[in-house]
Amino acid sequence: MIYAFGDVNLDCVWDFLETPSKRDVLFPELGTSNYRLGGVAYNLFAAAAAVVQPACVVGKVGWDEAGHIAVQRLPRESGHLVFVDAAHPTGSMLILRFQGGAGNARHFVYNAPNANQYLTRQDIVDSGIRLTADDILFLTGYSPMPLSFRPQV
Repeated sequence: MIYAFGDVNLDCVWDFLETPSKRDVLFPELGTSNYRLGGVAYNLFAAAAAVVQPACVVGKVGWDEAGHIAVQRLPRESGHLVFVDAAHPTGSMLILRFQGGAGNARHFVYNAPNANQYLTRQDIVDSGIRLTADDILFLTGYSPMPLSFRPQV
């Protein structure tokens, strides 16, 4: 099993066909927008699941609209363990993609502090996950687990 511990975000992606002029920046309706699940841990989980590897993402979302949307969009057929944190907002990323004349895209990204940063060792212990020597662990920088944390194998 591949375990990806860390960030589960709800990304808002706005695509623009061309780099807008300064005047056009005031009118975001010129582009198209959509929401998607994201975050480093979620993206690794999704990639593993896409190639039919057993995988589980372990993360935290807030008790807010973005968190509800994120939980609803988690794949039902795949493994995930997502905790809800009532004290902190869901991780959100705003991605503005501007297509250049040569097909090159520029990305602007904004990310703010969020529930991902509050995934703790105790959350994982309480989840009942039992790791084996064959498991692969991936931890993102959002997981504030001390170096002294050693999973029981």
